[in-house]
Amino acid sequence: MTEPHSAPIGPVRWSQLSEHQALEELDRIVGALPGKPFLEVPERSGAHAWLFGDTHGDWPTAQRMLEAALRSGEGRDRAIFLGDYVDRTPTELPQGSVLNALSLLSAAATLPDRVVLLRGNHETQRQIPGILREAAVEARCLWGERTPMAERLEDAFGRLPLAAQLSSGVYLAHAGFPRTRSAASLPEEFARTDDGLLFEVVWNDVLGSPVAGSRGIPCPPFTEEEVGAFLRAIGAEIFVRAHDPYLAGQWSLGGKVLTLHTTRVFLWAGLWRACVPLSGRVGPGEVRLEPVEPAPLPPPSS
Repeated sequence: MTEPHSAPIGPVRWSQLSEHQALEELDRIVGALPGKPFLEVPERSGAHAWLFGDTHGDWPTAQRMLEAALRSGEGRDRAIFLGDYVDRTPTELPQGSVLNALSLLSAAATLPDRVVLLRGNHETQRQIPGILREAAVEARCLWGERTPMAERLEDAFGRLPLAAQLSSGVYLAHAGFPRTRSAASLPEEFARTDDGLLFEVVWNDVLGSPVAGSRGIPCPPFTEEEVGAFLRAIGAEIFVRAHDPYLAGQWSLGGKVLTLHTTRVFLWAGLWRACVPLSGRVGPGEVRLEPVEPAPLPPPSS
Protein backbone atom coordinates (compact mmCIF):
# COMPACT_ATOMS: atom_id res chain seq x y z
CA MET A 1 0.00 0.00 0.00
CA THR A 2 1.31 3.43 -0.95
CA GLU A 3 1.31 5.84 1.97
CA PRO A 4 -0.25 9.31 1.58
CA HIS A 5 1.56 12.42 2.70
CA SER A 6 1.66 13.21 6.42
CA ALA A 7 -0.63 16.23 5.99
CA PRO A 8 -3.73 16.57 3.79
CA ILE A 9 -3.46 18.50 0.53
CA GLY A 10 -5.80 21.49 0.50
CA PRO A 11 -7.95 22.85 -2.35
CA VAL A 12 -5.63 25.65 -3.43
CA ARG A 13 -2.65 23.31 -3.59
CA TRP A 14 -4.64 20.78 -5.66
CA SER A 15 -5.43 23.52 -8.19
CA GLN A 16 -1.71 24.24 -8.56
CA LEU A 17 -0.62 20.66 -9.28
CA SER A 18 0.09 19.44 -12.77
CA GLU A 19 -2.07 16.62 -14.10
CA HIS A 20 0.73 14.11 -13.48
CA GLN A 21 1.23 15.32 -9.90
CA ALA A 22 -2.50 15.33 -9.15
CA LEU A 23 -3.02 11.80 -10.50
CA GLU A 24 0.01 10.55 -8.60
CA GLU A 25 -1.33 12.02 -5.36
CA LEU A 26 -4.77 10.55 -6.00
CA ASP A 27 -3.18 7.12 -6.48
CA ARG A 28 -1.58 7.48 -3.05
CA ILE A 29 -4.93 8.42 -1.55
CA VAL A 30 -6.87 5.54 -3.10
CA GLY A 31 -4.52 3.01 -1.56
CA ALA A 32 -5.18 4.41 1.92
CA LEU A 33 -8.99 4.62 1.78
CA PRO A 34 -11.09 2.08 3.73
CA GLY A 35 -12.23 -0.04 0.79
CA LYS A 36 -15.20 -1.41 2.77
CA PRO A 37 -18.89 -0.59 2.20
CA PHE A 38 -19.84 -0.40 5.87
CA LEU A 39 -17.85 1.15 8.71
CA GLU A 40 -18.21 0.47 12.43
CA VAL A 41 -16.92 3.46 14.41
CA PRO A 42 -15.64 2.38 17.83
CA GLU A 43 -16.29 4.03 21.17
CA ARG A 44 -13.97 6.85 22.19
CA SER A 45 -14.60 8.03 25.73
CA GLY A 46 -14.99 11.79 26.08
CA ALA A 47 -14.77 12.39 22.32
CA HIS A 48 -17.40 13.47 19.80
CA ALA A 49 -18.25 13.00 16.15
CA TRP A 50 -18.96 16.13 14.11
CA LEU A 51 -21.42 15.33 11.32
CA PHE A 52 -21.82 17.27 8.07
CA GLY A 53 -24.33 17.04 5.23
CA ASP A 54 -23.87 17.69 1.50
CA THR A 55 -20.97 20.02 0.74
CA HIS A 56 -21.36 20.09 -3.10
CA GLY A 57 -18.21 21.99 -4.00
CA ASP A 58 -18.39 24.51 -1.14
CA TRP A 59 -14.82 23.77 -0.21
CA PRO A 60 -14.19 26.92 1.87
CA THR A 61 -16.98 25.90 4.24
CA ALA A 62 -16.03 22.22 4.19
CA GLN A 63 -12.42 23.04 5.03
CA ARG A 64 -13.35 25.44 7.81
CA MET A 65 -15.71 22.88 9.38
CA LEU A 66 -13.12 20.11 9.00
CA GLU A 67 -10.40 22.17 10.64
CA ALA A 68 -12.71 23.11 13.52
CA ALA A 69 -13.61 19.46 14.10
CA LEU A 70 -9.96 18.40 14.06
CA ARG A 71 -9.08 21.07 16.63
CA SER A 72 -11.84 20.03 19.00
CA GLY A 73 -11.79 17.38 21.68
CA GLU A 74 -8.04 17.69 22.32
CA GLY A 75 -7.37 16.09 18.96
CA ARG A 76 -9.68 13.12 19.57
CA ASP A 77 -12.92 14.15 17.89
CA ARG A 78 -13.93 12.78 14.47
CA ALA A 79 -15.27 14.57 11.40
CA ILE A 80 -17.80 12.53 9.40
CA PHE A 81 -19.13 13.77 6.06
CA LEU A 82 -22.34 12.20 4.76
CA GLY A 83 -21.70 12.35 1.01
CA ASP A 84 -22.29 14.54 -2.07
CA TYR A 85 -18.94 16.30 -2.41
CA VAL A 86 -19.15 16.89 -6.18
CA ASP A 87 -21.54 18.56 -8.66
CA ARG A 88 -23.96 21.46 -8.09
CA THR A 89 -20.84 23.61 -7.77
CA PRO A 90 -21.37 27.14 -6.37
CA THR A 91 -21.04 29.65 -9.21
CA GLU A 92 -18.52 31.61 -7.12
CA LEU A 93 -16.19 28.60 -6.89
CA PRO A 94 -15.17 27.36 -10.36
CA GLN A 95 -13.90 23.76 -10.28
CA GLY A 96 -15.04 23.74 -6.67
CA SER A 97 -16.50 20.25 -6.55
CA VAL A 98 -13.35 18.55 -7.85
CA LEU A 99 -11.19 20.53 -5.42
CA ASN A 100 -13.62 19.80 -2.59
CA ALA A 101 -13.62 16.07 -3.27
CA LEU A 102 -9.84 15.78 -3.67
CA SER A 103 -9.20 17.76 -0.48
CA LEU A 104 -11.62 15.72 1.61
CA LEU A 105 -10.30 12.46 0.16
CA SER A 106 -6.79 13.57 1.07
CA ALA A 107 -7.91 14.28 4.65
CA ALA A 108 -9.66 10.89 4.96
CA ALA A 109 -6.59 9.04 3.64
CA THR A 110 -4.09 10.99 5.73
CA LEU A 111 -6.11 11.02 8.97
CA PRO A 112 -8.18 7.80 8.87
CA ASP A 113 -8.70 7.83 12.63
CA ARG A 114 -10.16 11.34 12.51
CA VAL A 115 -11.91 11.82 9.15
CA VAL A 116 -14.62 9.63 7.58
CA LEU A 117 -16.25 10.19 4.19
CA LEU A 118 -19.42 8.32 3.23
CA ARG A 119 -20.70 8.00 -0.33
CA GLY A 120 -23.66 10.02 -1.55
CA ASN A 121 -25.70 9.58 -4.70
CA HIS A 122 -23.28 11.88 -6.55
CA GLU A 123 -20.45 9.48 -5.69
CA THR A 124 -22.24 6.44 -7.12
CA GLN A 125 -22.40 7.51 -10.76
CA ARG A 126 -20.44 4.50 -11.93
CA GLN A 127 -23.17 2.20 -10.61
CA ILE A 128 -26.23 4.44 -11.11
CA PRO A 129 -25.61 7.05 -13.84
CA GLY A 130 -27.90 9.84 -14.95
CA ILE A 131 -27.24 12.75 -12.60
CA LEU A 132 -25.08 15.85 -12.95
CA ARG A 133 -21.54 15.34 -14.19
CA GLU A 134 -20.11 18.77 -13.40
CA ALA A 135 -17.07 17.18 -11.77
CA ALA A 136 -15.99 15.69 -15.11
CA VAL A 137 -16.24 19.10 -16.79
CA GLU A 138 -14.31 20.72 -13.95
CA ALA A 139 -11.53 18.14 -14.17
CA ARG A 140 -11.08 18.89 -17.87
CA CYS A 141 -10.93 22.62 -17.12
CA LEU A 142 -8.17 22.02 -14.59
CA TRP A 143 -6.09 19.37 -16.34
CA GLY A 144 -7.08 19.22 -19.99
CA GLU A 145 -9.61 17.53 -22.24
CA ARG A 146 -7.92 14.12 -22.14
CA THR A 147 -7.43 13.88 -18.37
CA PRO A 148 -8.64 10.67 -16.72
CA MET A 149 -9.18 12.51 -13.43
CA ALA A 150 -13.00 12.07 -13.38
CA GLU A 151 -12.70 8.30 -13.85
CA ARG A 152 -9.96 8.08 -11.23
CA LEU A 153 -12.12 10.05 -8.80
CA GLU A 154 -14.88 7.50 -9.33
CA ASP A 155 -12.35 4.78 -8.45
CA ALA A 156 -11.64 6.62 -5.20
CA PHE A 157 -15.33 7.10 -4.41
CA GLY A 158 -15.84 3.36 -4.82
CA ARG A 159 -13.55 2.78 -1.84
CA LEU A 160 -15.66 4.93 0.51
CA PRO A 161 -18.19 3.35 2.88
CA LEU A 162 -21.87 3.63 2.04
CA ALA A 163 -22.90 3.82 5.70
CA ALA A 164 -21.50 3.74 9.22
CA GLN A 165 -22.66 3.09 12.76
CA LEU A 166 -21.32 4.72 15.89
CA SER A 167 -21.04 2.44 18.90
CA SER A 168 -23.02 5.09 20.80
CA GLY A 169 -26.17 4.19 18.82
CA VAL A 170 -26.17 6.40 15.71
CA TYR A 171 -26.63 5.06 12.18
CA LEU A 172 -25.20 7.27 9.41
CA ALA A 173 -25.83 7.25 5.67
CA HIS A 174 -26.44 9.73 2.90
CA ALA A 175 -30.12 9.01 2.42
CA GLY A 176 -31.58 5.77 3.76
CA PHE A 177 -31.08 2.19 4.91
CA PRO A 178 -31.52 -1.38 3.59
CA ARG A 179 -35.19 -1.99 4.23
CA THR A 180 -35.19 -5.74 3.61
CA ARG A 181 -32.38 -7.47 5.48
CA SER A 182 -30.87 -10.56 3.87
CA ALA A 183 -27.79 -10.93 6.08
CA ALA A 184 -27.20 -11.28 9.80
CA SER A 185 -24.93 -8.25 10.15
CA LEU A 186 -24.71 -4.86 8.47
CA PRO A 187 -21.15 -5.45 7.17
CA GLU A 188 -22.45 -8.57 5.42
CA GLU A 189 -25.57 -6.78 4.21
CA PHE A 190 -23.64 -3.90 2.68
CA ALA A 191 -21.11 -6.21 1.07
CA ARG A 192 -23.68 -7.15 -1.61
CA THR A 193 -23.89 -3.51 -2.83
CA ASP A 194 -26.43 -4.18 -5.58
CA ASP A 195 -28.56 -1.52 -7.24
CA GLY A 196 -31.46 -2.09 -4.86
CA LEU A 197 -29.32 -1.42 -1.82
CA LEU A 198 -27.70 1.61 -3.46
CA PHE A 199 -31.05 3.20 -4.27
CA GLU A 200 -32.24 2.71 -0.70
CA VAL A 201 -29.04 3.95 0.97
CA VAL A 202 -27.90 6.88 -1.21
CA TRP A 203 -31.10 7.97 -3.01
CA ASN A 204 -34.17 7.39 -0.83
CA ASP A 205 -36.32 9.99 0.92
CA VAL A 206 -38.25 10.42 4.14
CA LEU A 207 -42.01 10.05 3.84
CA GLY A 208 -43.52 13.52 4.08
CA SER A 209 -40.60 15.38 2.50
CA PRO A 210 -41.59 17.76 -0.33
CA VAL A 211 -39.31 15.80 -2.69
CA ALA A 212 -40.45 12.34 -1.61
CA GLY A 213 -41.55 10.31 -4.60
CA SER A 214 -40.28 12.87 -7.14
CA ARG A 215 -36.81 11.47 -7.88
CA GLY A 216 -37.94 8.62 -10.09
CA ILE A 217 -36.19 5.93 -8.04
CA PRO A 218 -37.52 2.36 -7.70
CA CYS A 219 -38.22 2.43 -3.96
CA PRO A 220 -40.89 4.28 -1.97
CA PRO A 221 -39.98 6.82 0.76
CA PHE A 222 -39.36 5.19 4.13
CA THR A 223 -41.79 5.53 7.02
CA GLU A 224 -41.48 6.04 10.77
CA GLU A 225 -42.38 2.39 11.35
CA GLU A 226 -39.72 1.19 8.92
CA VAL A 227 -36.90 3.32 10.28
CA GLY A 228 -37.90 2.42 13.85
CA ALA A 229 -37.78 -1.29 13.07
CA PHE A 230 -34.41 -0.91 11.35
CA LEU A 231 -32.87 1.03 14.25
CA ARG A 232 -34.12 -1.50 16.80
CA ALA A 233 -32.72 -4.36 14.72
CA ILE A 234 -29.22 -2.86 14.63
CA GLY A 235 -29.24 -1.56 18.20
CA ALA A 236 -29.27 2.13 17.25
CA GLU A 237 -31.40 5.04 18.46
CA ILE A 238 -31.25 7.61 15.65
CA PHE A 239 -30.43 7.97 11.97
CA VAL A 240 -28.49 11.04 10.77
CA ARG A 241 -28.58 11.65 7.01
CA ALA A 242 -28.15 14.34 4.34
CA HIS A 243 -29.56 14.45 0.76
CA ASP A 244 -32.70 16.58 1.28
CA PRO A 245 -32.36 20.38 1.66
CA TYR A 246 -36.08 20.67 2.43
CA LEU A 247 -35.49 18.87 5.73
CA ALA A 248 -32.15 20.52 6.54
CA GLY A 249 -31.68 21.03 10.26
CA GLN A 250 -34.90 19.17 11.08
CA TRP A 251 -35.88 16.09 13.03
CA SER A 252 -38.52 13.93 11.38
CA LEU A 253 -40.35 10.62 11.76
CA GLY A 254 -40.98 10.92 15.48
CA GLY A 255 -37.51 12.25 16.33
CA LYS A 256 -35.75 9.23 14.85
CA VAL A 257 -34.23 10.94 11.78
CA LEU A 258 -32.10 14.09 11.54
CA THR A 259 -31.22 15.61 8.15
CA LEU A 260 -28.20 17.88 7.55
CA HIS A 261 -26.97 20.08 4.70
CA THR A 262 -23.69 21.97 4.92
CA THR A 263 -23.32 23.88 1.65
CA ARG A 264 -23.88 27.41 0.45
CA VAL A 265 -25.48 25.89 -2.67
CA PHE A 266 -28.73 25.56 -0.68
CA LEU A 267 -28.24 28.69 1.38
CA TRP A 268 -32.00 29.14 1.70
CA ALA A 269 -32.12 25.87 3.68
CA GLY A 270 -29.37 26.91 6.07
CA LEU A 271 -26.06 25.21 6.73
CA TRP A 272 -26.12 22.67 9.56
CA ARG A 273 -23.80 20.41 11.48
CA ALA A 274 -24.41 18.08 14.41
CA CYS A 275 -22.21 16.88 17.23
CA VAL A 276 -22.77 13.53 18.97
CA PRO A 277 -20.83 11.69 21.68
CA LEU A 278 -18.68 8.72 20.71
CA SER A 279 -19.41 6.96 23.99
CA GLY A 280 -22.46 6.20 26.10
CA ARG A 281 -25.88 5.98 24.49
CA VAL A 282 -27.02 8.72 22.11
CA GLY A 283 -30.65 9.70 21.64
CA PRO A 284 -32.10 12.93 20.21
CA GLY A 285 -31.45 14.72 23.50
CA GLU A 286 -27.70 14.11 23.26
CA VAL A 287 -27.37 15.53 19.73
CA ARG A 288 -26.14 19.11 19.45
CA LEU A 289 -27.53 20.61 16.24
CA GLU A 290 -25.87 23.85 15.14
CA PRO A 291 -26.35 26.31 12.27
CA VAL A 292 -23.10 27.40 10.65
CA GLU A 293 -22.16 30.34 8.45
CA PRO A 294 -20.75 29.74 4.98
CA ALA A 295 -17.03 30.43 4.95
CA PRO A 296 -15.78 33.55 3.15
CA LEU A 297 -14.90 33.06 -0.48
CA PRO A 298 -11.19 32.96 -1.35
CA PRO A 299 -9.66 35.96 -3.13
CA PRO A 300 -9.80 35.69 -6.94
CA SER A 301 -6.06 35.07 -7.24
CA SER A 302 -6.36 31.77 -5.35
